[in-house]
Amino acid sequence: MDARHSLTLTAISGLLALSCLSTGCASLGKTALWGSKAEVVKGDAADVPGAAAPAGKFIVELRPVSGKARAIEHTIAGPLNVHDALVQAKVIKEYRRMKLELVRPLPSGGWHRMPVEYDRTSKRVAAECDYAILPGDRLIVTEDPTTILGDMMDSATNGAGFMGTGTAPKSGKTKYGTFRVAG
Repeated sequence: MDARHSLTLTAISGLLALSCLSTGCASLGKTALWGSKAEVVKGDAADVPGAAAPAGKFIVELRPVSGKARAIEHTIAGPLNVHDALVQAKVIKEYRRMKLELVRPLPSGGWHRMPVEYDRTSKRVAAECDYAILPGDRLIVTEDPTTILGDMMDSATNGAGFMGTGTAPKSGKTKYGTFRVAG
């Protein structure tokens, strides 16, 4: 390996490291999530959760469609992420469909809300949103009452046609030029 190859390898490694540091959660811009983005909520907002969990603990807040919401306090024993917290709280067996949100207390007194994507077919949290659970976190689990019929109707009314086929444009013009979708 000569000097030119090692210089190229160093430059590529540096760019890769820089790109890894500058990227965030890839699914935060998706509209299919409960919230469309992570946000900071002040302490006096209407939908702010209760107090933070005690040191070394986190809270799983269950919000069923019918019935009373309840909060369960759990202890953090070693490294823990959102999916592991759901398994520990036995939420995956309780709800077939759910919307998840991780709420983290900030040192300034507010809350940082992070939507979490849950794949109901694999019964797992998406890897890019499987955040680490820290002491004081609240994992808000809201039961989702929708059914597969509702999913099909949403698919049909969102312009993609029945089951994702149909009226989606195959080609078109934009102000930057023309495009063609393969397939």
